[in-house]
Amino acid sequence: MCGLSGRLVGTTAETVEENPSDGDMVCRIRMNPSADGRQITVESLTDEACRQFCGMRARFDGVYRKPQGRCTGAGQRNARETFIRHYRAKRFNEALAALRPVLEHCSAFLSWIEIDRVRNDLALAYFHAGNAEQCVATLRNTRAFEHADEAALRSGLPPCDFDNYLPTAQATWHNMRLCGALPRSTGKNGQN
Repeated sequence: MCGLSGRLVGTTAETVEENPSDGDMVCRIRMNPSADGRQITVESLTDEACRQFCGMRARFDGVYRKPQGRCTGAGQRNARETFIRHYRAKRFNEALAALRPVLEHCSAFLSWIEIDRVRNDLALAYFHAGNAEQCVATLRNTRAFEHADEAALRSGLPPCDFDNYLPTAQATWHNMRLCGALPRSTGKNGQN
């Protein structure tokens, strides 16, 4: 994660330290909005100085897009609530219709773990709607599908990502067995 604050003048921003020391460097960034106002490109002008505001493997420079309609936080919550309502009422096709657009249109605004959570929900709805083939096809796109068990997943991810993703991976492996993509297992790692 990254966190910084400062002063913006035009399209250039710089950090302002409350208690600057002689060794503190000022982070300068340039922000260029698109003509339509739907995205902004953030560029670090002083990489070394800006790196101190981020954790390991994190950066803040890049393209930021403004979500529209169903992709806003409220739109996604609404889709999720509608999905759950239909799913609990066993109206699985309606549940799919409510949540599928989040995956189809909003993936750019979701983390890879959130995307796999949505895929798990969709897979379960496909399964209960009688479409095990589509259940498997949906799960085939998850990161957990690429790893046979916890050991393989652990070796394929940084430790923090592994810890954050493991519950989602476990749900995926369970759903894969449910949909017939894996043999039934009594082990917690997806192994027989």
